Amino acid sequence: MIEFERYTLRIELPAPALRRTSFHAMSILDLITERKNSAIGIEQQRAANAELHWRLAKPVALLLLTLFALVFAYTQPRRGRYVSLFVAITAYFLYSNLLGVADAMLKRGRVPAELGLWWVHAVFFVLGAYLFWRRANYLPLLPMPKLFWRRPL
Repeated sequence: MIEFERYTLRIELPAPALRRTSFHAMSILDLITERKNSAIGIEQQRAANAELHWRLAKPVALLLLTLFALVFAYTQPRRGRYVSLFVAITAYFLYSNLLGVADAMLKRGRVPAELGLWWVHAVFFVLGAYLFWRRANYLPLLPMPKLFWRRPL
């Protein structure tokens, strides 16, 4: 057994490393400057661009889902109420999942940075505007061919 009056251990501290702030914690102005910064790698630029598009997608998605809510809120008196609810939940599910897939494609560079997530919004805006037009003109949301409406002889 060894006893010491004083026992110390010298530990060398490593040099402080420059840590990058996570893109989730950056402000929008920092993201805009970061995605144009050529000093960082292409992967970092893609991640900054994807985060910026993801943040801009939230308010746009709110407006588009409001358009879909106006379309699916109408029910006819003699028909079931829950068919529109099921279709609305399915539309939300498809829209949110497609946004997630497009975000992953944007991070990997499979979608051009300028296009971003706007193509998803454009597809669902055209679909929502078409359905809204059909609802406003008292037409069925999905036109069925005459073959299904013919009565048997």
